Amino acid sequence: FGSVVAVILVLVALLIMRLARGINAMIASLESYNVNLLAELDERKRVERRLDQLDQLAHFDPVTLLSNRNMFQKKLDLAVELSRQANTTVAVLFVDLDNFKLVNDSYGHHIGDKLLQTAGERLTQSVRAGDMVCRLGGDEFAIILEHVSGGAVVGKIAEKLISNLTKPLRLDGHEVVVSGSIGAALYPDDADSAEALVRFADSAMYAAKGDGKNTWRRFDPVMATQTTRRLTLENQMRRGLEAGHFEVHYQPQVDTASGTADSFEALARWNDPEQGYISPAQFIPVAEESGLIRPLGEWVLRTACRQIMEWSKAAGRPLKVAVNVSARQLVHADFPDCVKAILAETGCPPAQIELEITESLLMQNFDKTRPMLQVLHDYGICIAIDDFGTGYSSMSQLKNIPITKLKIDKRFVDNIETDRDDLTIASAMAGLAHNLDIRVIAEGVENEGQVTLLRQSHCDVFQGYYFSRPLHPDAVPEFLARKVNTPLLASEVRLPAVNKDTNIDIAERDLSPVPG
Repeated sequence: FGSVVAVILVLVALLIMRLARGINAMIASLESYNVNLLAELDERKRVERRLDQLDQLAHFDPVTLLSNRNMFQKKLDLAVELSRQANTTVAVLFVDLDNFKLVNDSYGHHIGDKLLQTAGERLTQSVRAGDMVCRLGGDEFAIILEHVSGGAVVGKIAEKLISNLTKPLRLDGHEVVVSGSIGAALYPDDADSAEALVRFADSAMYAAKGDGKNTWRRFDPVMATQTTRRLTLENQMRRGLEAGHFEVHYQPQVDTASGTADSFEALARWNDPEQGYISPAQFIPVAEESGLIRPLGEWVLRTACRQIMEWSKAAGRPLKVAVNVSARQLVHADFPDCVKAILAETGCPPAQIELEITESLLMQNFDKTRPMLQVLHDYGICIAIDDFGTGYSSMSQLKNIPITKLKIDKRFVDNIETDRDDLTIASAMAGLAHNLDIRVIAEGVENEGQVTLLRQSHCDVFQGYYFSRPLHPDAVPEFLARKVNTPLLASEVRLPAVNKDTNIDIAERDLSPVPG
C-alpha cells in the first residue's frame, strides 16, 4: 500500500509541476502580449501626435500660431462660395507691416518673431469674433471678413487695425513702433473670384504703401495697372543698373562767409534710353522695397568718390561730396567696412566724404545706428543729419550723436520770411548746433529774402535753387572755374537738356535729396 501511495504522490507532483509550467508559460505569454499591446498603443499615440504636428504645420504658422496660407486659401474658397450662394459680401484685407525688415535686421530674428506675435495678437483683437486672421509669410498678414454690409464696415475695421498696430511696444528692452499698410477688396463688389480677391487686395496694399504707409486703401481698377507698372519699373531698374543707365548729379553747397562752393550733394538720377529721365520720386521707393537701394547706394558712393577726387585735382583744392545713406544700407553690420573699402578703392580721403542720414532713420534704430556712425566718424568721415526738425528726436540728443553737420529741413525755410515761428526755430537750431561745434546747412533756399534771414540766423552753408540746381557732372567744372564772391543766380547755371519724351526739363522735376 505504501508503494502505491508513493507512486500516486509522484504522479501528483509531476502533474502539479506540469500545471505550474503551463501556468508560467501562460503568464509569460500574457505578459508578452501586454508588452506588445502597450508598445502598439505607444506607437499609435506617437503616430497620432506626429499626424497632429503635420496637420499643425500644414495649416498653422509656427511663430504666431495663426492660420497659414494653406488654411487661408481653403477658408477663402469656402467663404466666397457661401457668399455666392447666400448673396452676401466677403472682404479680404492684406496687412503688411511697415519697416519690419529694419527691426528684424537691427535687433535680430528673436525680436522680429516677438514683433510678429504681438502684431498677430493685435490684429486678432481688432476684428470681430469669427473673422479669420492669417499670417501668409514674412511680415504679411491676411484677414477674411464674412457677412460685411459694405465698404464702410471694412473701413472702420481697417482704421481700428491701423490704430492698434501703431501703439509702441517694448521687446527685450527695446521700444519698437511699427505701422501697417492695408489693402482691401470685396466680393462680389470688386472681384468675381477668390483668386481675384487676393490679387486685388494685394494691389490695394501696395497702393497704401505708395501713399505713405500707415494707411489703408480699397481696390480700384487703376491699382492693378499701378502694380504692373511697379513690377515693370523694378525689372527696368535691375537692367538699368547693369547697363549703366544711372547718373550722379551734384548740387553745390555754398559757404555763407566766402560765397564759394567747396562741397556738393550727390543725387542719383536715372536716364533711361527710351523714357529719358525718370523722377527719383518714382524709382527710389521701388528701390527701397525691392532691396535695389543697397547696390544703387554703393554705386553712387563709389562714383561720387572718384568724381570728387578728379575735381579736387583740377581745382587745386580739396572738395567734399555728401552722399545720402538709405535705411537698407545702414541696417547691415558690414556698412562701415563697405564704406572704408570704397574709399580705399577710389583713393578718396575720409575727410572729403560726408554721409547724410535722415533724423527719422537715426532715431528709429538709435541703439544700433549710433555706434555705427561713431565708427565712421572716428575713421574721419563727416556725418550729417538730414531733414532735421521733422522727426521725433529732441535737440538735446545732438550731444550724443557723432555728427559734424546739421541740415535744416526745407519746410522751415519755405515760409521763413512770413512765419516768425519758422525763423525762430531755424535760429534756435543754428545756435544750439554751434554750441556743440556742429556746422549748419539750410536746404531749399530759393530767394534772396531767405538768404538774408538765414545769414542773420548764422547758418554756415546754403543749398538750393537760388544758387544752383543739381548739375550734370559735365557742368560742374565750369561752375568751379568761376570766381564766386556772391551767390550765383540759378539762371547763370547751365542746366541739362530737355527730356524730349515728356517735354519736362529735368531740372524742374522734384529734385529733393533722396537716399543714394
